Amino acid sequence: MEKMKNATASGKEPAKKKEDLTGIISRTAYDLFIQSGSMHGNDKRDWLKAEKMVHGDNKK
Repeated sequence: MEKMKNATASGKEPAKKKEDLTGIISRTAYDLFIQSGSMHGNDKRDWLKAEKMVHGDNKK
């Protein structure tokens, strides 16, 4: 129990959540890629759109 408490206090938990969020964005961007007919060259656009979808308009 103490190890878990220390891991959270040391900031390791937020990093895990960030990795989870990155995975969600990645899958969303891939879905956008597939929906657009797998058209190459729009990866940055798809990633940014996925970020907006995941974060909402609250990200600044």
